[in-house]
Amino acid sequence: MRRLRGNGKKRREDHGESNNGTNPSPEYRVWAGLIRRCENPRDRNFGNYGGRGIRVCFQWRQSYRAFVADVGRRPSERHSIDRIDVNGNYEPGNVRWATKKVQARNVRNIRTVLVRGERITVAEAAERFATVSKSALFGRLRVGWGDEDAVLLPKGARRDCIDVPRERRRVT
Repeated sequence: MRRLRGNGKKRREDHGESNNGTNPSPEYRVWAGLIRRCENPRDRNFGNYGGRGIRVCFQWRQSYRAFVADVGRRPSERHSIDRIDVNGNYEPGNVRWATKKVQARNVRNIRTVLVRGERITVAEAAERFATVSKSALFGRLRVGWGDEDAVLLPKGARRDCIDVPRERRRVT
């Protein structure tokens, strides 16, 4: 919250997170950065955030302390802020601290597969089931394999040996 100084000018909230204002905490830098990329059209990342309609909730916009109270302290240097719903706003319930690996799987253009009733990323499927590499899995999907066949059939399995639904069979 901004307060007026004696001369009538606004002054920023004292958040107590820096040494004489010269070295703000990691959480403060994250907070200031997410506001900047959502609200400043001159920010180089504005097009991916504010330009897409991503906003910062009113409470966090007004108070750094409210942001820290809702999100908590950064668990480690390996963590940065992440929106759970990549098209959602920066608001309580949609923000977490996450590693780069977790964030890489939470992007707008991620490819997912449905395996045994669960929707997971291709990278996660390759790790979890370990039948083929991630690149082989992408290759299988690119040529039209079904999700479960692509993930669950072992390396070397031939597609012409599996039962393909009539609507997806190639006509030669």
